[in-house]
Amino acid sequence: MLVLLLTLSVDAAVFAETPSVPQRCGTPTFLRETLSRPQPLPGPPTTDLVDHESHGEIANKQYSEHFALKWGPDAGDLSDTATRILNDFEFAHGEQVENWGMDDPTGTSGTFFNVYIGDTGGDVPSVYGNAGYYTTDSAGYPMIVLNRDYLGDVTYIRSVIVHEFFHAVQHKAQAYYYEDTGSWYWEATAEWAAGQLTPESDAFFNFLPWYALKPQYGLYHFSRSTYDGLPPDLHQYGAFIFPWYISEVLGVSEAILSSWRMGTETDDPIQILEEILTEDVVSEAIVGHAARSIAWDYEYGDRFGYTVSEWAGYFSDEDNRFTAFTPHAFPDFYTIPEARWPRAGGYAVMPLPDGAVTAADRLTVLLEYDDSVITGSMPDHIDMRAMVVEFTADGTVYHTVRNDIPHTNFWLTPDSDVWIAVANTGLLSDGRYPAPFRLSFLPLPDAPEPEPEDTGNPEDTGIPEDTGNPTDTGDPPVEPVEPEEDEEPADYVGPAGDTDEKTSGGCIHAQQIPNGPWFAFGLAMLWWRRRDSPKV
Repeated sequence: MLVLLLTLSVDAAVFAETPSVPQRCGTPTFLRETLSRPQPLPGPPTTDLVDHESHGEIANKQYSEHFALKWGPDAGDLSDTATRILNDFEFAHGEQVENWGMDDPTGTSGTFFNVYIGDTGGDVPSVYGNAGYYTTDSAGYPMIVLNRDYLGDVTYIRSVIVHEFFHAVQHKAQAYYYEDTGSWYWEATAEWAAGQLTPESDAFFNFLPWYALKPQYGLYHFSRSTYDGLPPDLHQYGAFIFPWYISEVLGVSEAILSSWRMGTETDDPIQILEEILTEDVVSEAIVGHAARSIAWDYEYGDRFGYTVSEWAGYFSDEDNRFTAFTPHAFPDFYTIPEARWPRAGGYAVMPLPDGAVTAADRLTVLLEYDDSVITGSMPDHIDMRAMVVEFTADGTVYHTVRNDIPHTNFWLTPDSDVWIAVANTGLLSDGRYPAPFRLSFLPLPDAPEPEPEDTGNPEDTGIPEDTGNPTDTGDPPVEPVEPEEDEEPADYVGPAGDTDEKTSGGCIHAQQIPNGPWFAFGLAMLWWRRRDSPKV
């Protein structure tokens, strides 16, 4: 049986002194068992649906167009609440299936999609102390269980419903079944969906601190209680911020949806995103979302930042949001402690060391994979990216460190506060271990103009040598014309495009992150794409 639920296993002593966080839903506890079981055949169009039940006798039932809400005798009369809950499910269905164009998980074999109010007596299944979960019953039919204790929190329970129904959509898509590469993406994008459709609820970013406080663990990290509920446990829920960056900053939400349509059981979701957006754009998104974690530069950034800061105070021993540089064994290079080296999809954020920016507000950046500390063979492909973040009085500026030239030079705003984010943007298959790196900020000297070679002979310019005597042309000499008294010499105008910008020692490069409209046409074509691999 597939169960997508969250067991929040933070130590009770920790919770006694920390802010209260509602239970969340969605870890694939029994993923392997259910994904190996064939799903029932699709049904006819969703009209005249019939009831399906595999749990036994259920005392109370109420229906909507696509869903059957069921509860036991211990809950009392839930008729009014049931109507609201069913409306929320129809809202999730309308947005995710009809508006987003995802495959419909309802109507399996012509049946209603079962939703249970857990722990209400009789044969109703338990919710196991969670806010809710998605699973399949013994016959393979999809179902969702909700916690009765949260039904009265209208905003929160709607967010849970959107999250859980997106798990049903994911299961219908039959993509990313491998735990090491795909499990995190199930949770991150379910939280992303909840944030897209129910932004009024804080629920979708409640676990952002569990991600932000341990950024070096990378996008692929998935754990529930390995670290006793402390970060990086529950990291996968906070990883919603990566698809959120793609949606808000790049402006291409369709890429997230297309990744579920195009992916197959064995695919890596990052690799599929690279097929949709290109490898370079995805790499820039990974380092870009790292750079924005300094000040949470998003529409809801104030809410994000407050939540992260509040929990960082309680998890001070686990707070790895920012890292200090240490000198490297190579002269003029810096590195960071080994415990902070980023894994695949992970990152580190550092303030620039003293002296990195010159008195002329020039910054030179050289980023290298640090092979000096690696024993044995090097990974086949490690892609490291960096972004310089400049906080000025007029706002934040993001400078991309180019990876196609050895050094990148920037002219910065005087008195700005400057940081740098470094990300390991390689796939998990490229390297499963943390990637060390080194950085140099040593300014390159300005290249002097070459001196002309002294041959001992004057340069031939094509102009006759001035001998002090005019050339005899056979014509009478021309008298010089005196200028008018009020005539001034014209100002010199250089060639078009000529500027005095300094460009010595590499490339001057500064840019804002694009908002993504240049993706629109290509992604519109992806809307109708469906993968051609057979479903099992």
